[in-house]
Amino acid sequence: MKKKEIAQDFLKLAAKGESREAFRRYAGNGFKHHNVYFKGDGHTLMTAMEEAANKHPDISSEIQHVLEDGNPG
Repeated sequence: MKKKEIAQDFLKLAAKGESREAFRRYAGNGFKHHNVYFKGDGHTLMTAMEEAANKHPDISSEIQHVLEDGNPG
């Protein structure tokens, strides 16, 4: 699976309220993010994504564009 496909699948799972599955499949133990509204660890972000999906079950998302940087090195 290409990186772009992984990113898309992660976001689709999270949008459907399946953030735990998204993190289980794709996030490593040392996962860090840069969302300034949450602590930088994966568990905090996963929980926030899960709560948002449960609070707003009718919201949908559509991925418009996916970009992938080259593999350095």
